[in-house]
Amino acid sequence: MKFEKWGLFKFKGVLKMKSWWVTNLIWVGALIAGVIYVEVRKVDGAGIVQTAATRQSALIGLVITFAMVVIMQLIWWLFARK
Repeated sequence: MKFEKWGLFKFKGVLKMKSWWVTNLIWVGALIAGVIYVEVRKVDGAGIVQTAATRQSALIGLVITFAMVVIMQLIWWLFARK
């Protein structure tokens, strides 16, 4: 492929897994958007005023959710690259 000729991708599997990389970039964007949303909001959906503790608990929940997604993506990547 033309990208390999330029040396942009060193191993051949990257070009085959382009959709996987795009999906992961979307997940990273969703995580960043979620963190910004949690940090900026003044009141959550239940009408509770956000304090440092409630923001921290919301961020912990967000990080745990995305950690599970990362684990599933890594398992899928290990099977897909073979």
